[in-house]
This record gives sequence, structure tokens and C-alpha cells, in this order.
Amino acid sequence: MLSIVFHQTEHKKSNEWETKINESNYQVFVRESDISDIKEIKIIHNFKGNFKKLALALNDIETNKKLFSSCSEARLLKRIDAQSSYQYFYFKMPLTISDRDIVSKVTIKNSDTTYSLGTSSTDGKMVVLKSKVIRMTQANTSWQFKKMNSGDIHMEYYASADPKGKIPKWLVNAFAIREARISIDILKKMIR
Repeated sequence: MLSIVFHQTEHKKSNEWETKINESNYQVFVRESDISDIKEIKIIHNFKGNFKKLALALNDIETNKKLFSSCSEARLLKRIDAQSSYQYFYFKMPLTISDRDIVSKVTIKNSDTTYSLGTSSTDGKMVVLKSKVIRMTQANTSWQFKKMNSGDIHMEYYASADPKGKIPKWLVNAFAIREARISIDILKKMIR
């Protein structure tokens, strides 16, 4: 297994992962979060694909608009160094729910056989908040990939977020698992 690249907080509730899906090459786990009522998600998956195409796709900020149907804007704000930058993402929500945005520090590390992309939300002060938009300031994601000797790609994905505002927590928890799988399926199609 690969290690998660960003800093997870020490869990006061329960750090036990609960299995939600357990298929031969695709597992989904959830656990309580200390930052919100939205559960943290971890996905482990092995699949076929071109590892070089994977790195190229994930290095492109515009890929976020392809992976997440609700993402209508993704742009580079400031490059920190060769591996890190600040990026802005805007998410168009259904009619009755306020749109969301986030300013994240994005860190990428890669080699010929490994690739990791970690995001960590910031206070968002680099971008003026639009009217009627809710800014997420507590969100982390991590994508970890390893090229296996078999030619398969081993992936570990982690997400933790507090979307803020008035959204039923049960709906967000169910939606997050569904959307993660859709995004992974889109990514697999992009790199085949």
C-alpha cells in the first residue's frame, strides 16, 4: 500500500475504516471525520492503463473539469515551485444548493513508477469570493498511483471535506462515493 501524502489530523472519534464496497479490484472505505459530519473516503483500485498518460492527464489543471462534472472552472493561481502551486476550483451545484469554490495548494510528486497528487485547502484569500458562493476551507484529497510489475496501475484515493452550508449530510456522503467512482472511471478511459 502507498502512504497518504498530506497531513491527516489525529482522529478523536474513530479511526476505523468501514468497508462500503469490496470488489476484487475496487474497495471503498469510509470513516467518521473530525472536521465535519461528512465521512472521509478511501478507495483502493487496480486497473489497466498507460502510466505516462496518467501523469500527463493529472498534471493538466483542465483535467479536473473532465473528471468532475460539477467543476466548471479550474485554473492555476500561482506556482510555488516545480512541484507545488495554488489552484482555484469552482463547482456548479444543482439549483437549490449554493455553488462552491475552493483555493487549494496542490503538490505533485512523480517518478517513472509512482505518481502522487495531494490537495489541501487554504483560507482562499487569493481569490475574491463571488456573491452567493460558499468557499470550502477544509478539504483534502490525495491521489496515489504506482506502476506495478504486471503492468497494472495501483491507485489509492483519499478525500476529506466540509462543504459547509445547508446540504443534507446523508446526501453528500452518498454522492461523494458515487462521484469518486465516476471520476475514476473517466480517468481510466482517458489513459487507455
